[in-house]
Amino acid sequence: MADQGASSRRDRSCLVRKMLVGISILLAAYVVLSLVGSVVIFRTLFGRKELPAANLEYAYTEAVGRRYPRTAETFPSGKNLLRGYRYAGGENGTVVIVSGFAGGADTHLPEAMYFVDHGWTVFCFDGTGARESEGSGVMGLSQLKLDLLAALAYLRESSPDAPVVLYGHSQGAYAAATVLNDCPEVRAAVCIAAFESPVETMYYHAKQRVGMLADLGYPFLCLYNALLFGSECNESASAAIAEADVPVLVVSGSEDETVPDAISLYAHCAELESADAQTLRIEKPPRNHHSTLWRSEDGASYFLEKADALDALRDRYGDVKPGGEADAILRGLDYEKLGEADAAFMESVQEFFLRSVS
Repeated sequence: MADQGASSRRDRSCLVRKMLVGISILLAAYVVLSLVGSVVIFRTLFGRKELPAANLEYAYTEAVGRRYPRTAETFPSGKNLLRGYRYAGGENGTVVIVSGFAGGADTHLPEAMYFVDHGWTVFCFDGTGARESEGSGVMGLSQLKLDLLAALAYLRESSPDAPVVLYGHSQGAYAAATVLNDCPEVRAAVCIAAFESPVETMYYHAKQRVGMLADLGYPFLCLYNALLFGSECNESASAAIAEADVPVLVVSGSEDETVPDAISLYAHCAELESADAQTLRIEKPPRNHHSTLWRSEDGASYFLEKADALDALRDRYGDVKPGGEADAILRGLDYEKLGEADAAFMESVQEFFLRSVS
């Protein structure tokens, strides 16, 4: 009987050891696969971003260049040289335009022309890994803050006495909000469709696509983002605004599916006690979408019509290349209408900037 008891205990002990080994293997596999998955996701989503052949940007053509000459410049951001453009406009100061994810120096060309017409020098640039700038990829949602800091340091050297205001969209709006405490020359910022923080934004969109898998991968998403960007990894845009003594206008659209209220800076601004934070909610369609907030009503309708047509081709073919149906959509585009900015909106931005530099 004693031998049977000892044998039973040995069997139980062996079973426990096997269970612990099995759990350890599963945990190790979970950690390794999650880390590898985070790396793969970052390299896939945040690889190089060239201007696609089928795009709806108002391009800097020869005709535009004759009316709005600019100088091409380069400046360092980390180990990469970035391409920037400067439009000489007037004595008000410098508007730095910071585009959203996968955008570039020409993404907000209509607004740049507006600012030049109203007495501003304009500086815009392609971020790391985008278009004409160096870099193997755009790295992540935190990278554009580092690029904007580099751009502002470059402008500080070339024109140290000029007041600077920031005009950012989406990822660029997040960057504009989070540099305010680091750059005393910045007098104001307009943040259009900004998200509150990078990790929460990535997690939100992952959750919409893969459900509970996003919860399992969340710790490793945070870890890899921190390994890439260090202390700059996940700053709160609203906290940065609250700490800065800088006027900020936060603009949001009621039908923004890219940066909905769940992750938007606009939603967090309700909690701010800073008197410097102003908000503007655009409710009326078609201007209340992520990429139509600054457009005129006609321009927004036209943009959405063409964007929906190109999205339908992407859904069907996985990509949109020149030729066939894509050419039928792109042929004869009315770029003036496509880039038409809302006069009242731009006037309000202009007045907001002028008050900040007066």
